[in-house]
Amino acid sequence: DTGGVAGVPVNSGNGVTNRFGIAVVSAGSSYRPGDSSVDVSALPAGVDVTDPVVSQVLTEGAVGYWPVQTSRGEQVLGHIRLADGKSPPFGAQVVPEKTGKTAGMVGDNGLVYLTGIDASERNALVVTWNGRTQCRLSLPENANLSQGALLLPCR
Repeated sequence: DTGGVAGVPVNSGNGVTNRFGIAVVSAGSSYRPGDSSVDVSALPAGVDVTDPVVSQVLTEGAVGYWPVQTSRGEQVLGHIRLADGKSPPFGAQVVPEKTGKTAGMVGDNGLVYLTGIDASERNALVVTWNGRTQCRLSLPENANLSQGALLLPCR
């Protein structure tokens, strides 16, 4: 269950989610560990998956359920810079104000990979650390991964 994201390939293409985000795949043996996975190399454009593999042990005749955390939207790679020219601390979170769901986490030297950015959220992103919103950032129009890492000023 991908929460309504269609076209997500599961178990090396043995299943693909329908328009409701549901796929049915046959499992292996009963009472033995079995892995189910999302084929991340064949995801539809603009879709990202948080946990692509799950291992389950099902009993005989059981039906397993696997909710998959997906995000749909733009993906952006950038370097966040604060007004004083420094970077936010490692582990700071970038969160769209609209959803409150983490879109990315700041790495070394302010490097951040953002996923699931909706067009309406481009100008409403906040960077938080120490439990508080520290600054706001806006993405440039038509920013995407093919442009390389962008400079993202945070004010």
